[in-house]
Amino acid sequence: MPDFIKNWNETYAFPKLRIATTKEMMEEFEKRYASQIPTYRGDFTPYWEDGAASSALETGLNRKSADRLVQAETLWCMLMPARDSISIFDSAWRKIVLFSEHTWGAASSKTHPDSELTKSIWKVKQSFALDGDTETTTLLNMALKTISTDEPTIRAFQIINTTSWNRTDLVTLPANWNLADSRITDEVGKPVITQRLQNGEVAFVARDIPALGSKNII
Repeated sequence: MPDFIKNWNETYAFPKLRIATTKEMMEEFEKRYASQIPTYRGDFTPYWEDGAASSALETGLNRKSADRLVQAETLWCMLMPARDSISIFDSAWRKIVLFSEHTWGAASSKTHPDSELTKSIWKVKQSFALDGDTETTTLLNMALKTISTDEPTIRAFQIINTTSWNRTDLVTLPANWNLADSRITDEVGKPVITQRLQNGEVAFVARDIPALGSKNII
């Protein structure tokens, strides 16, 4: 680009070109033409994003899949660094991206929403969200299986921080864990304050979980 601009300015007398940021361009436009540019108010958005509302269930599912996949990638690096995972993670990301991209359905989906063409194209689009959910759940479970046990009695559990900074955050434990009196202790045996929720889950604050690390709760 710099060479193109240099050659242009050396070849042509007008217009002279120069590289500018978007901010500089808009400021220059405002300075020169603010009094001439008309102002319009109201909704002037495109309609591509309407698809997100028409498929709210799948859109929500896909957003959860993207978050789950980030967690899974980090856990694989932490727990199974020797495993070659590029191809299977690429497959999952492909499903997520193909659902998120802007084309939502057939051109006739507005005028003929129940046509076979509309429904068949939507099935393909929907499959990206459904397959992405399945693949990301599988990848996350594969990582967690390396540190989990099939024992029916829960003796301890591990809180893993997949972020690059230390975290103190709220943790909820499933109701079916049946923790006796909701009592738990940290790694050094200090009691942790908990609260039993109406749905049976147990909530507590996990403090100072190290970045890309973990703590055991007993």
